[in-house]
Amino acid sequence: MRRRRVKVLGKDGHTESGQPKVYLSVTIAETDLPCYRICAIIFNVKKTFIAVKSVRAFIDAQPDECQAEYWTLVERLEADGRLVEPFAKKLDESLFEIRLRRGRQVRVLYFYHVDDLIVGVHAFVKKTQKTPLMEMRQARAVMRRFQQGVYDEAKDL
Repeated sequence: MRRRRVKVLGKDGHTESGQPKVYLSVTIAETDLPCYRICAIIFNVKKTFIAVKSVRAFIDAQPDECQAEYWTLVERLEADGRLVEPFAKKLDESLFEIRLRRGRQVRVLYFYHVDDLIVGVHAFVKKTQKTPLMEMRQARAVMRRFQQGVYDEAKDL
C-alpha cells in the first residue's frame, strides 16, 4: 500500500458559509488492486489563527527574534490544529497559551472558536512562575465578548 499526500482547495475557494479559502490536507492510501484503488481518504482541515488588535500591537513591539518565533508557532498551530509543550500549554478547559521562549517569556493566550478558527485574545510578558490570574481574566473577558459576537476591535486597548 502506498500513501500519497495532496492538497485540495475547497469548492470555489470558499466554504458554504462564505468563509475564505480552506485548504485540506488529504492522505490517500492506495493498493495495487484496481477495484480498491483508493482505500481511505482522511481530511485534516487547516485551522485559521487570528489575533485581536491588542495582541497584534504587542507582538509588533517585540524584538525580531520573538516575532519570528511567534509566527513559526502560529503557522504550526494552523497546520496541526494544536501545539504541544513546551510550545503551548492548556490553562483551563477553553484557554491555552503560546509560549515564546526566546528572549523574554512572552505568552499569547488563545482559544478555539467555531469553524476551525483559533483566536489570540491576550498577550503579556510572564514574570512569575504561575500565569497571573489578572492576565487570564483579561483573556476570558475578550473571549466571552468574542463568543457572544459583541467584540469591537475599535474599542480594543
